[in-house]
Amino acid sequence: AEALSVRALFYFWLVNLYGEPYTENPQAAGVPLKLSSSVEEVSVPRVTVERVYERILDDLTEAADLFGTESRVTTDFRINRPTVEILLSRVYLYTGKWKEAVESATEAIRIGGKLADLTAIEKNGAFACVRYSSPEVTWMYGGEGMGFYVENGLNMAKELEEGYGANDRRVDLYYAYDELRGHYYLQKTGTSASGDLGDAPKQAIRLSEAYLNRAEAYVLSGQANKNTLALADLNELRRHRIVGYEDVTIADETELLAEIREERYVELCYEGHRWFDLRRYGMPSIKHTWLPGEGLTLQTFVLKAKDPMYTLPLPESVLGVNPALTQNASANTPERKAE
Repeated sequence: AEALSVRALFYFWLVNLYGEPYTENPQAAGVPLKLSSSVEEVSVPRVTVERVYERILDDLTEAADLFGTESRVTTDFRINRPTVEILLSRVYLYTGKWKEAVESATEAIRIGGKLADLTAIEKNGAFACVRYSSPEVTWMYGGEGMGFYVENGLNMAKELEEGYGANDRRVDLYYAYDELRGHYYLQKTGTSASGDLGDAPKQAIRLSEAYLNRAEAYVLSGQANKNTLALADLNELRRHRIVGYEDVTIADETELLAEIREERYVELCYEGHRWFDLRRYGMPSIKHTWLPGEGLTLQTFVLKAKDPMYTLPLPESVLGVNPALTQNASANTPERKAE
């Protein structure tokens, strides 16, 4: 169950980096499927994005069955049933299977713990939401930090900063403010339960994603009372994040979907979702402003809507050892110049 789960997650990452978005072209070239542990001197061609997703769902479904309906093992850095259900809800969301996304998210919420009430946490030094002591963390993984830090000169995007309203505890718990440099830096990293071990897992899958996956799937589904159900999930998450929060009512479906996706942006930032979400939203134009050095002029780099670079080129080192691979169109795009 563990091996199938992790293989599915790796293929999910690979196909979203090197294959076109499922929502745009499921028949585009994805990545090779290597499903045995044997070493073979053969070239392995790419299969379609759709085929990779089918394999991901097959692996996750089998893993869920093997774990069992009541399995919930945490605190040992091993993947588990609630995490598999969250991943299933994510993959179903990406592939437009709304009913299945709702069912998997609901199962994750049933067995996966509960949302952490950030409104009841006092600010006292660094806060780590990536820790097994958090009731909403289902699995911790990875050895690298995520996001940005003061030392590397990167700052929170203005759009992200503006997404947090008044009394939103995520501002002071997910971030810290550097008075000297005048900007926020990320605290949303993890340590082990016993303290910072340096190489301890620093990323996590959390139950808040299940609520957001389910809310979005509700809106896009044909289920009765779907908008009411989606609003309930949105309000439930916000009650655990915003002090004095009062439930909102959003009648317009387009506005509701946009609100849920905005909440996904501010809640799951720097956890590996945003780039993949932008791809499945239709690959909008985005820009990045960069100051190359003190006293130099600001530079703005633009990624145009539907830009080929939304799908990364395959590394030359990989092409060199697997002649059956075909390269992505993004490899032929000219170097991007600053505006």
